[in-house]
Amino acid sequence: MHDLALIETLYKKHTYTIQPNGCWLWDSNLTAAGYGYVCVKRRSILAHRIALMLSGVPVGPKDLVLHSCDSPSCVNPDHLRTGTHKENTKDMMDRGRHGTLGKKKSHCVHGHEYKEGSYFLDNNNYRRCKACRIVHNRKGKAA
Repeated sequence: MHDLALIETLYKKHTYTIQPNGCWLWDSNLTAAGYGYVCVKRRSILAHRIALMLSGVPVGPKDLVLHSCDSPSCVNPDHLRTGTHKENTKDMMDRGRHGTLGKKKSHCVHGHEYKEGSYFLDNNNYRRCKACRIVHNRKGKAA
């Protein structure tokens, strides 16, 4: 594992938005699945893993970090815990997040509700949030 001080320095250069439900949604780099990440010496480290480590919880290299809120971009340590692959799969099954290509999801990774007119289908037939697209396009024009 990399030096925790270096990871903390890089992590703190990024921002998150606090939501009414208590989620701290990562505003920076996101994976295709909606998880935040930080690049450390040309290696990506998931932001929610870093958040839990910085809160003092030991996170081993084989540990998974599970979200109680079901929001992949959330970095609130109160919504995170370490767990096993078996526990993560059980959570996924219990919450109906399996084999659906996202059709059962009621909100995008940034918490916007999927309702009629709030999303579009991309070339792979995945739902994409219009509100997130607008924010993403604004950030690109500001650069």
